[in-house]
Amino acid sequence: MFFAFIANMFWCRAYLSHIKNFFFLNSTQRGLSTFVVVILFFLVVLSSVMLSLRPRFNLEFDLTRENIHALSEKTVQTISLVRSKQQEVKITGFFSNAEVENKFRSLIKKYQTKGLHINVEYLDPDVNVLKAKSQKIDAANLAIVELNQKKSKLYFFDEGNLTKTILQSLRKRKKNIYYIKGHDELDPEDQSARGSSFFAESIKESGFQLKETRLSRLNDQEKPDLILLLGPKYNLEFRENKEIKKYLDQGGSLLLAYDSFTPVDSINRLLVPFGLSFANDFIFLSKKDPRTKILGQNTAILNHFARFHPLTEDISKDKYFQIYTYDSRSIITQEENTQKMHVNSLVKTKEENIFIDQISSLEEMKSLDEKQIKIANKTIVASSIGIWNTFKDEIKSDKTQETRILALGSSSLFQNRLFSKEANRNFVLNIVNYLTKEEDFIIDTKGKESIGSIEISSSKSVYTILVICFLYPFLYLFSGLYIHNRRQKK
Repeated sequence: MFFAFIANMFWCRAYLSHIKNFFFLNSTQRGLSTFVVVILFFLVVLSSVMLSLRPRFNLEFDLTRENIHALSEKTVQTISLVRSKQQEVKITGFFSNAEVENKFRSLIKKYQTKGLHINVEYLDPDVNVLKAKSQKIDAANLAIVELNQKKSKLYFFDEGNLTKTILQSLRKRKKNIYYIKGHDELDPEDQSARGSSFFAESIKESGFQLKETRLSRLNDQEKPDLILLLGPKYNLEFRENKEIKKYLDQGGSLLLAYDSFTPVDSINRLLVPFGLSFANDFIFLSKKDPRTKILGQNTAILNHFARFHPLTEDISKDKYFQIYTYDSRSIITQEENTQKMHVNSLVKTKEENIFIDQISSLEEMKSLDEKQIKIANKTIVASSIGIWNTFKDEIKSDKTQETRILALGSSSLFQNRLFSKEANRNFVLNIVNYLTKEEDFIIDTKGKESIGSIEISSSKSVYTILVICFLYPFLYLFSGLYIHNRRQKK
């Protein structure tokens, strides 16, 4: 082979001038032009056939304005979480109905397109009777989802239920969250704008056990992993404070959200040793602010986020990102506190926000002093973390014994009117994951698109794809044919 190559090289060198003259002949140029056009045409046809026969693509296109065919951001975040743990989802589907099976197959392909490793097997329960009995199949169409050494049955084959099943399987156990009642708090069953039913439903879908209780019965039940006290309108009693103190002494977690113009003197007596307290103030927008007409004057714009905290690290890098709350008050933080807790100011208001200092009721708004009206960055979200126990010097500083408290100066983020927004929902669920010591489940608050997917919703993007994928190749092809015909006529 080597000698043949050398011989060919010598032959080409000897006849180089003849070869050049050959390519400058009109007949040769026409022949080559025809050959290139024909090859290009066959390549286009072959590519179209291959693409039409290919069962699955690495890129997914959603041309609808509402992205109804694309996976939700929660699902994408869940897939990223499974991938980060390098785990594989095993699914065994038992289907008697072909239509239901095909629908489920399409759903699985969407998850696989986003990069989720799924080992899936489809079986007919009427044919594979023994295996169906061993899996205790109790429905004509059912899927067994196995992940993290847990088996779950899936009866409804939609994205929401599949994502919820995967997310619940990732948790080591179902953690208990207690929703405190008895002080006119937000109602987890209220579906109105000021209710918190969306929040309660999301908590359950995320794999938590949500229970309602009163503080007087708190320590008589199974130890909670998190206590929620959201939007109470009345003071806690002394014995109720004592119950919370007893719970926190065992390494518990507490999430508090108090609106402006609600009494806080009782809860502050509990929080001050931890370096936190609610201020008696009211934060709002100026009447001259154009956003007042859209959001309302009782709005606080939050855009200062702590850089080195797992809850706010991702959004602190985006100077344009902001969250807004209603009926807000500020949080007072004290780094020097009696329990030696680590206190963080996590979220602050924007400079444009005005606040009224030393005001505890709406009645006091009628007799305001101008000195009370100020402009400043105020803390709306703050946390306190540490080991708080009578014998804490003898306890190892680990997560199981760590007390975590997070205070918000507004309960509006938990209300349906704001929780329905994706960024707010992600932020609130991240708070819950953080307080339940499940940092691995903290997701990107803003909601980024996953790498390797393209979703198209605008008409401009659709036209761009049409030009790139279809019009340009055919334009190139027919231009070549036109030039070829012109040359032949000469």
